[in-house]
Amino acid sequence: MKSLHPLLLSLLLAISTLRALCSPTSLVKVEVFVDGSAHVVYTFPTNGSAVIDLRLIGQPDPNFLVLVQNERGELLTYAINETSSVMTIIAINSTQVTVDYYTQTITSKVGGRWVVNFTTPLPAVVKLPPNATLSALYVIPASIATEGQSIVLTYPAGPVKLAYILPPAVKTQPKPPPQTQPPSNASQVQQPPPQVQQEKGQPQGFSPLFYGLAAVTAAVVVAYFLLRRREAGERLSEVDVQILNILKQSGGGLFQSELASLLGLPITTVWRHVKKLESRGLVVVEKRTGRNFVKLTRTV
Repeated sequence: MKSLHPLLLSLLLAISTLRALCSPTSLVKVEVFVDGSAHVVYTFPTNGSAVIDLRLIGQPDPNFLVLVQNERGELLTYAINETSSVMTIIAINSTQVTVDYYTQTITSKVGGRWVVNFTTPLPAVVKLPPNATLSALYVIPASIATEGQSIVLTYPAGPVKLAYILPPAVKTQPKPPPQTQPPSNASQVQQPPPQVQQEKGQPQGFSPLFYGLAAVTAAVVVAYFLLRRREAGERLSEVDVQILNILKQSGGGLFQSELASLLGLPITTVWRHVKKLESRGLVVVEKRTGRNFVKLTRTV
């Protein structure tokens, strides 16, 4: 058997490397903080799927926002089944998805030791708090490195469990006020420097420009949270997600009566959910032989 020409072999290796660099990767980054909370960020390709089920690491903290975006930074519609910790994402016309949230349910403190314990559906990178010391590895990681003052561990998809210890907090003692020597002669008493008169109503060191920038920043933050609150109120219900999954499994379309039969719901109830999905551009309704035919806007 003839061996490949060295030039051809080099070309094949270069093409393979280029494909690996250009293809989107699936990864979840978990950064653990000093208080035991964690920041979780998923990044993965859709592979052409319009409806994606993602198993979450821990329960998202309700005090923080959950961001689900595509490669263009557009917000995607999603629903979370809190019983199974599965997020269903509508990723129509998207090639990559990023899921970003905070959680407090993957760590626990036993005595003076913190334990991280979860199961990841994707390869994971775990970053421990600064100056943390590993005390146990219940699951051997693929690699261990350092990033600044933090330990970084990588794991394949599957269980992740480790323990670490944080150094005790250093308490700083307040410095005593400097002692002053009493003057030896009354004539040598120094007069205090003249006070700079400040304009009334403006604290020293802050200009009107500072207050203007602060007001603009506060307005932007309030507008952002109002937008996210409105978006959160428009999330799909479990019935909406079930309709999309049934249409997907049925080749992309069914009659309304067939949907109602499969869901076990009245036709009027199903019609309300269908109209909601149609208003979002997820399905279209066509009249066929006098009946409503519901189909996905994109064949899955």
